[in-house]
Amino acid sequence: MKVMVNDCYEAPDQRVFLEGMDNLDAACNKMHKLGFVEATAEQRLSLLTAIDKEAKEYMSQKEIYPITTIPCLSN
Repeated sequence: MKVMVNDCYEAPDQRVFLEGMDNLDAACNKMHKLGFVEATAEQRLSLLTAIDKEAKEYMSQKEIYPITTIPCLSN
């Protein structure tokens, strides 16, 4: 995977991708006490489901409070 990332992405995007992979591994360690690669398929699925739920909740809050509704920005 590292070769693909190095070949296909610019340096800033490589860092973002690798940080994301590190964050995923850290989240798996926090939830299951195992790295993502070492986790079972069920453990990976439960982690990804939790992340997906969190992302959906975050996006629904953004839709409720769009940036244009902030008083100091709507002038």
